[in-house]
Amino acid sequence: MAVAFDAATLSADFTVSPLTVSHTPVGTPSLVAIWVWVGSETLPTLGTITYGGVTATLVDSLDIDAVDVIYLYQAVGPASGVQTLTVPWTGGTTVTVAATAETVTGSDTSTTPFQARSKNAAVATSTLLTPVSATGE
Repeated sequence: MAVAFDAATLSADFTVSPLTVSHTPVGTPSLVAIWVWVGSETLPTLGTITYGGVTATLVDSLDIDAVDVIYLYQAVGPASGVQTLTVPWTGGTTVTVAATAETVTGSDTSTTPFQARSKNAAVATSTLLTPVSATGE
C-alpha cells in the first residue's frame, strides 16, 4: 500500500491556551503529522500535545529566530473520525500559536514514520525529515 495524503486542517491563531481544533480524516489514517508554530516576545513552554486524546511525540523543532519556533509532532495509528488537536502552553509574553494536523494513509505504523536528520546550523536550514514507508513502497 502506498502512502497517500488524507486530510489537513489549519487552526486560526490562538492567543489563549489551549489551542483546540477539530480535524476530520477522510479515510482510516495511519499517521497524523502536527505542525505547531509559536510566535511571541518570550517563548512559552508547550504542554502535552494531543490528537484525539492520544499524546503526540515530538519529532523535531526549528528555531526561526529568537521569538518564532516551528515544532513537528507525530502520532502513529490515530483513530478515524473527528478528532480534537489540543496544544496547551504556559508562560511566554504576547504568545500566538497556530497548528496544522495532516493525516496520511498507508504509512508504516511499525516504525517511527518521521525521523529527524541533523540540522546544518552553518546555513540555518530547516530540519530535513524523511517519511518512512513499509518495505517496497
